[in-house]
Amino acid sequence: MLYRSGLITYLSKSQLSHALTIQFSLNLYKQLTLGSLLLGTLLLATGCGHKTDNPANPNGSATSAASASAQTNVLEFAASDLIQAKISSLQSQASITGSLRAEHSTTVQAPFSGTVTDVTAREGSAVHKGMVLVRLNNQDNSARLSQAEANLAGANAQLQLAKSLESRNAQLYQKGFISQFEYQRSQTDAHAQQQQVNAQQSMVNIAKKQVNDSVIKAPMSGIIAKRQVDIGQTVAPNQTLFELVDPNALELQGTAPAQVQAFLQVGQIINFTVANSTTPFKAQITRISPQADAASRSLTFFARVLDQSGVLKIGQFVQGNLAYAPARQGILVPLSAIQSINNSPFVWVIRHNKLEKQPVSLFEKDNVSNQALVNGINDGEQVVLVPLAEGAAGRTVHIST
Repeated sequence: MLYRSGLITYLSKSQLSHALTIQFSLNLYKQLTLGSLLLGTLLLATGCGHKTDNPANPNGSATSAASASAQTNVLEFAASDLIQAKISSLQSQASITGSLRAEHSTTVQAPFSGTVTDVTAREGSAVHKGMVLVRLNNQDNSARLSQAEANLAGANAQLQLAKSLESRNAQLYQKGFISQFEYQRSQTDAHAQQQQVNAQQSMVNIAKKQVNDSVIKAPMSGIIAKRQVDIGQTVAPNQTLFELVDPNALELQGTAPAQVQAFLQVGQIINFTVANSTTPFKAQITRISPQADAASRSLTFFARVLDQSGVLKIGQFVQGNLAYAPARQGILVPLSAIQSINNSPFVWVIRHNKLEKQPVSLFEKDNVSNQALVNGINDGEQVVLVPLAEGAAGRTVHIST
């Protein structure tokens, strides 16, 4: 019984463990099955909902993709990205540089060494011809003049005596009271005394000039550009005291590049502006240097400024344009619109609202105005200014306003 009872007890435990295992498996299976059912229900509901959004258009996704593709194939341009080709004339120009200078100018220099006692003009002062600018100490020159005048007076007295003696000896010689030799000697003395008077007169003239030169006057009318002297200063001979210019007559001194030198002519008009200003001015070539600069190969020319209103100033830097070839006519487009300009040039044009790559040929180009005359496009066609890739050909164009 004990054995049986033990067996019975053992079997009961085994059965209990087995029963628990079976129960766990059943519960797990139920949970998995229920989760699968719920997931399937959700998926079915989602699928049904998407399908019923547009039951009349089962191909809605394909239509939307085609519409988006069509929109991305359109290129939009602003009005400033385009230009209308037109028939116009173009004249080749070259850039020139230079500066403005006075057509008439001079320097005032000291005639001799002396001390400055008075200065009547300053920089920027207007002066007229003959106006006193500087006075130098002339005490020494005045003394020399007085001495020269005294010597001249003594020489004149000696001349009068010599002439009187010559006249008396002539009478005595005619009457035979003196020899011919005595008479000729009196004639020689009178002539020599006359030469002495002439010499003393020259000394007086020199002394007077030195006295007059101590008062330095303006040689021309104009404006004092520079003053290099002050009262009390001792100046040396030929030392520059003033620089004097005439601002009413300006000229442009410029340089022209080598490629236009053969076209330069007296009388040509130059359009120019000055630094920090956009106001245009004109000048007319009056002189051309016969020799080009050895280093830069540029040629110097001079042109009279036609605007003498006083707006322009001496020394201002000038930038200008010089037309050096006859004007030609054709289809005018900006250089910025031409792609691959040095190798098979072309432009993008809009024809029937689509882009077309149009080869062109240039027969006139101006780097100053950045424009060119071309063959290959028609008057009035719209040309694209912005660079585009090769794949742009054939794409539809929309122009925004």
